Amino acid sequence: MAEEVAVPEAGQSTDSDDVIVALRSAHQHQVQLNVLADQKANINLGFTLFFITLTQSQFSLIEGEVNFLRYGFVLLTLTIATSLLLALAVVLPRTGSARIRKVHEMSNPLYFGMFSQVSQRDYENYIQSHISNNAEARRVLSVDIYQIGRVLQRKYRLLRFSYAFLALSTVIAVSLYCYKILSA
Repeated sequence: MAEEVAVPEAGQSTDSDDVIVALRSAHQHQVQLNVLADQKANINLGFTLFFITLTQSQFSLIEGEVNFLRYGFVLLTLTIATSLLLALAVVLPRTGSARIRKVHEMSNPLYFGMFSQVSQRDYENYIQSHISNNAEARRVLSVDIYQIGRVLQRKYRLLRFSYAFLALSTVIAVSLYCYKILSA
């Protein structure tokens, strides 16, 4: 016969390792999404820099052309630069400006921007005294997951706008190219 497994009720504490494993999996997933956002931003940066080089080499060729092409190239340059700056904002490290004077002031003891401001001895003592059971480990992991999620929300929003400006730049570049060919 099958054994019945006791399932804790909502809010009831359990020391099951399954909870920690689930939180670690969620944490790893958040970290992977963070790496993915940085990789996407770097791809965008590479393409944008290539696009700038390509379009700026063509800019000298429109001397004496109609104002439409000049204004078009200025608009193209602005949209490419905006895409570049947004992609840079995604990968730009932000460690925060909050100064931690005492180890107990850390809102997230797993974030290097917090624990790197206190001595190693103080940090070790804090971790050993505050993360001594599964319940506290769950709390600390959930805080870290939440804060990584907030960072991801910002990164992916900036990344979306960066790609949108890159797409707009592509439309402008193709339009200018078509105009140049059709007006020749």
